Amino acid sequence: MFPDRLVKLSGFGVMVVLLAMAVCLPDARGRQTSVSAGLALRQEYDSNYNRTRENPEEVWISTVSPSIRVLSLSRNDSLSFLYEPGYVVNLTTDSRDISQRLLFDVAGNLSEKFKISAGDAFSRSRDYQLAQEAGVDLTDKRGPRKYWVNTAKLDGTYVYQQNSMLTLGYSNSMLTDEDTEVNNYQKHASSITIIQQLSQRWQALFSYVYTRGDFEQSVDLVSHVPSLRLTFTPEPSATIFSTYSYAKTDYDGLNIGNVTQNGALGFSYRFDPNTSLSCSVGKYYVFEEMGADNDGYSYDLNLARRYEKGEISFSGRGGMEDRQFSGSAEGLTRYWTTQTSGTYRFAEAWSSGVSAYFRNNKFIDQILATREESYGGSLDVACSFWRWYKFALRYTYSGLKADLDIKDYQDHRFMLELSGTAEQWRW
Repeated sequence: MFPDRLVKLSGFGVMVVLLAMAVCLPDARGRQTSVSAGLALRQEYDSNYNRTRENPEEVWISTVSPSIRVLSLSRNDSLSFLYEPGYVVNLTTDSRDISQRLLFDVAGNLSEKFKISAGDAFSRSRDYQLAQEAGVDLTDKRGPRKYWVNTAKLDGTYVYQQNSMLTLGYSNSMLTDEDTEVNNYQKHASSITIIQQLSQRWQALFSYVYTRGDFEQSVDLVSHVPSLRLTFTPEPSATIFSTYSYAKTDYDGLNIGNVTQNGALGFSYRFDPNTSLSCSVGKYYVFEEMGADNDGYSYDLNLARRYEKGEISFSGRGGMEDRQFSGSAEGLTRYWTTQTSGTYRFAEAWSSGVSAYFRNNKFIDQILATREESYGGSLDVACSFWRWYKFALRYTYSGLKADLDIKDYQDHRFMLELSGTAEQWRW
């Protein structure tokens, strides 16, 4: 089953590889290429492997992951490639598995005004976080269900005058849940973006995204999302902006759909080279062909500060979001979320990081379990030694509280990893 589906996604991926060869390989002037190999040994403990409220299952998991990385740079292009398979052993259940991770990116200047870029991200794993590299926002509540995702993308940008450009893009994403196959889909997204410098201080951005979602066991959808952003820069460190977006979603063969409009006004300011703030507030409206309309306020806040030995950031966001492609068919959700993170390097070879988050969802397209609260945090310490090696220790906590009590869970995870990466060839 898996190889057959891999063949289906390979067409656009092959086109990306061929484009990489066409863009990068002919130009050898000033090119520098390096090949690195690595190996990671990881031991993990999970206190609630299946994310259940009652009778949580504790597991110990060992993973061996070799890797190879290629980086090739020249004056007019760049290419990067990473492949990292993993041999995973669940010591508690005595089961074995193979994970896969591949990242590929290429960019090249075909002329002074025209740039093209392409990429492919693939992962096959039980770790939901790896799916984010491919642009698929899976959540921790799915537990250890095995999946594979692949996203191939192609973009071209034409700069027709200073600070003004036209970008055309296409991406193809696929999600296959190998354990349930309930939420499998293929997503096609085509986009056009125009940035126009109106004057020294004014700039406009217009974008349009057409998306088609083909779902195996649910209704296919089509969405149209035009948006407009107007920016005023009174001084180099300050920006005032306004945004408006319109999203229309239709479902094949059904007389249902929705329209979401969102307008916002905000500003960003850089207090000094190390401190920045961005903030916006707005209003959204949701009109449904069947069901009740909704409206509310949206906001976005980001504050970041860098220090000599670290950095700290805080962000908050709220409003309406469409989560049709989350792998759980969650649909429209009214949400608000906060997140904070920080890093600190307390010695030349030692570093640490901490993070925490909270998110409140109200799913307006669902009848049962309409409200969920997810929360968690992490703490990690890492040490680099002998130039090529790294030791890392990480603790992660996550939890979920829902209207449907059976979905509640709490989970603690510890991870110990020893890794090494060394350059093998350079030319």
